[in-house]
Amino acid sequence: MRLYKVNSCEVSVVNSEPKTLVIHVMGSASSTGWTQVELGAWVYITPPADGIYDFDLIGKPPFGMALQVITPVATSTTFPDPPENFKGVRIHATSNNLESIIDNKPPIDFPDAGIITSGIFPWPGVSDQIRG
Repeated sequence: MRLYKVNSCEVSVVNSEPKTLVIHVMGSASSTGWTQVELGAWVYITPPADGIYDFDLIGKPPFGMALQVITPVATSTTFPDPPENFKGVRIHATSNNLESIIDNKPPIDFPDAGIITSGIFPWPGVSDQIRG
């Protein structure tokens, strides 16, 4: 289920081979007790023409009683071997969405990037199709 709001999102290129992106998102839940907060990747039949890939900020809502207060949440995930047309991400919540564009940001050093596999993306063949 989508969370209430996306407060910030940042996408960075990791200095690794193959190319890997790290996506950090901070948001808000509409109550306490949300668990398993993560990014849900949108499935594309055709890659997005603008190069902006969409994700939902999702989580498991509380079971039982919860305080009805805005509660901060955060999640990070990796995006291994992004498609050639990748330019950024758009993160969706119930009340808003935010974009983060790569531009020409320098790669960050993160030597164990190959170990992180928290993101599962539904487009493994897309990058092969784009490369030709």
